[in-house]
Amino acid sequence: MSVKMAKVLALLAMAAVLSSIFTGCLSDALEVDDEAFVLVLGIDEAVGNAVRVTIQYPTYKRGGSGSGILGGGGGDEGGGGVSRREFGEVDGTIVTTIEGPTIVEAMDFFNTSISRRISLAHIKLLVVSESVAKQGIRDYIDQMVRFMETSRIVQLVVCKGKAEDFIRENVTLTGESPSKNMELMILQSENIGLFPRVTLPQFERDSKSPLRSSYTAYAGINDFQNLADGPAASEKVFKWRYFPGELPRQGGVKREFLGTAVFRDYRMVGVLDSLETTFFLLVSRKFQKGFLSVEDMDAPGHAILLRLYYEDSPKIGVKFQGDKAFIDLKLKLSADIGAMRGESNYERIDKLEKLSRHIESVIEEGMKKMIEKVQKEFKADIFGFGQKAAGNFLTIQEWEKYDWDSRFPEAEINVDVTVDVRRTGLIFKSHPLGINATQENR
Repeated sequence: MSVKMAKVLALLAMAAVLSSIFTGCLSDALEVDDEAFVLVLGIDEAVGNAVRVTIQYPTYKRGGSGSGILGGGGGDEGGGGVSRREFGEVDGTIVTTIEGPTIVEAMDFFNTSISRRISLAHIKLLVVSESVAKQGIRDYIDQMVRFMETSRIVQLVVCKGKAEDFIRENVTLTGESPSKNMELMILQSENIGLFPRVTLPQFERDSKSPLRSSYTAYAGINDFQNLADGPAASEKVFKWRYFPGELPRQGGVKREFLGTAVFRDYRMVGVLDSLETTFFLLVSRKFQKGFLSVEDMDAPGHAILLRLYYEDSPKIGVKFQGDKAFIDLKLKLSADIGAMRGESNYERIDKLEKLSRHIESVIEEGMKKMIEKVQKEFKADIFGFGQKAAGNFLTIQEWEKYDWDSRFPEAEINVDVTVDVRRTGLIFKSHPLGINATQENR
């Protein structure tokens, strides 16, 4: 055997020995069962320290809320008649609050009373109270983004009122997995188009970008006091605009996601309601699917339900005349009729064209008002128009010198919406009721 071959075999033998030695657990490694994985983290204003932090994590007990902290069966009472709420148990999870100098140090403070080590590796939701958001959240966002344990897919939400109260109402009524429940709740954004879905890294990237402003979902607690009792109204009232906590509903989970929180320089400057959010998502190419109703032209007081989707991606063009920007937004949508009054025969080609033009005018007017509100009142480009505007500059230095954030409120924005009603549902021809029905069908 040659010397060279002997060296090779010696190296292979050494590698085999070392691999068997170092495949064991490292000194700082933890078993999955040794950690308590935070699902939701909330940030509120502190009284005796820099930040008040609330966390929600699973109890890791079979049966969810059926297994009490103090043992025993279901219900709200533990051993000795002590309420589980006093121990922070909320439907199979624990909710606990503490104050600390930073978010990460607050995690260590939690560990002084929790047997398992607190981890943010699987966090689903970061909830910031509206009062904190209005003061500015740059320090908190930086702490969360830089911390190596923070999940990269955590969703950011601004809530009305205290984040602690919101998290305590974050219960699981369907299914047994709080984690799965939160994931599906966030995905509802793609099903209804009434609130945006924004991850923490996306928010931080938009906040630092010279091309656009940041935004995120808006949420709150519904106290179930909005569903009025009494005699029915003499005429139908159609209302599309709501903020969190305003929906007239009863029962179910009290927390709800509805609307958009608008930011400028990490500071919350305003909110969009449910209908404005739908228009915003359509403009910003974030709309997946959803429904919108418009008043029936032939039957005032009745609505036509439409399912909207893109026929083509929104087209944005930006030109400059001197220092003023001129933005052209062209939006092509398709719509399917989901429901309408049976006497309106919109299945006819001529009436279908008329309905399409009516829908265009409703959406275009709504979009113009929403854009004007964001542009003039909030002075924030959450639409990303700056990404197109920057293409008119040769260098990034010229673009930064132009200062898009200060110029955007003065830009002229033209909106052109085209709607094509493609399907009328499973009914191919509507017939009026009464004596005239027979005459029309002849």
